[in-house]
Amino acid sequence: MVCEEDSGLKVSVVIPAFNEETVIGNTVDGIKAALASYFEFEIILVDNMSTDRTSIIAQELGAKVLKSSASSIAGLRNEGVKLSSGKLLVFIDADITLGDDWGGVLYKEYDELVSSNVLTGYRCLSDGTEGVFHDAWFSLLFEKPSTNYIGSAHMIMPAKLFHKVEGFNASLTTGEDSDICERITDRGGKIVPNKNFRALHHGFPRSVKQFVLREAWHGGVKSLRDLFFSPVNFASLIFSALFLLFFYGLLTASVLVSFSTLMMLILLSFGISSYKFKNLGGLLRLKNMYVVLLYLSGRALSFVINGRRAR
Repeated sequence: MVCEEDSGLKVSVVIPAFNEETVIGNTVDGIKAALASYFEFEIILVDNMSTDRTSIIAQELGAKVLKSSASSIAGLRNEGVKLSSGKLLVFIDADITLGDDWGGVLYKEYDELVSSNVLTGYRCLSDGTEGVFHDAWFSLLFEKPSTNYIGSAHMIMPAKLFHKVEGFNASLTTGEDSDICERITDRGGKIVPNKNFRALHHGFPRSVKQFVLREAWHGGVKSLRDLFFSPVNFASLIFSALFLLFFYGLLTASVLVSFSTLMMLILLSFGISSYKFKNLGGLLRLKNMYVVLLYLSGRALSFVINGRRAR
């Protein structure tokens, strides 16, 4: 059943994109397949001046296309909302595929959601091609929803709530999703993860380099308080100190320093792994500890290359 337009049931899907010609077709087709039976809807692609066929492909498939030179992904999303007319806003990345039952879940939730001050969505599933990162990180995170954060790669909220908090902070290079979640809760709204909204992310990292750089992009600090009172940042600070001490031991041929700091790094990894993911089997625990060290490496790197806050 398609909800008639005059009923007020309309959804706007906003997608920021840059050179995504290899994935945007599947993304747009997935949205249409998920929503066509339930809603009058619109797909708005905000193209950050791509040099490939991203805009052409999206337009051929029925999406509205807006060219924008905004300097942040937050700014791109805000530009898309300006063009939107839906009472409900859906934000997804250009490499996301919505699940087959996604539209049905939204249809059941729509009336309550559109009249609420609730931001919902859920973590994306990885597509299983990421090897150890799928097995020992992303698939585990999927089972652990955050109660105060939903990523903008798969985020749903009433348009009135978006405007109430004045949208995303376009001055942020990254972390715009955690920022808007904080502002929503500060103004009396709620963050309500809903695992029934299933979406597949095809852009998760597949290599060590990609994973570390992804975490460096998402991390960072903006104040001394943020450095010491954020558990992630504080753990990354300890990791940085131990890592530097370990290499100092190697450079000075100090076996005691190198060995002791290596043991402390392993203990740090084990402690974080055990705290974050309980009841893992032996091999999976070891894999997860390895990924935790890479995670901390990326977050530590963010102290140097990124001034935004980690989450």
